[in-house]
Amino acid sequence: MKRGLDKNLLFARERTLLANERTLLAYIRTAFSAFILSFVIFKFIDQVVFNYLAMAFLIVGLIFVVIGVFYFYVRKKKLYSFNGVS
Repeated sequence: MKRGLDKNLLFARERTLLANERTLLAYIRTAFSAFILSFVIFKFIDQVVFNYLAMAFLIVGLIFVVIGVFYFYVRKKKLYSFNGVS
C-alpha cells in the first residue's frame, strides 16, 4: 500500500512540474506577443504617442518574462522541497 502511495505522489509531482512548465511557456508566449506588437507599432506608425505606446508594450513584455521565470523557479524549488509528508 505504501508503494502505491509513493508512486501516486511521484506522478502528482511530475504533473505539477509539467503544469509549472506550461505556465512558464504561457508567460513567455504573452511576452512574445507584446514584443511583436511593440515592433509592429514602431515599424508602421510614425507618431510620437505611438512610439511611447510601443515602448510600454516592450516593457510589459519584459516584465512578463521576468515574472514568469521568477515564479517558475519559486514553484520548482517549492515542489522539490516538498517531501510528501502532510
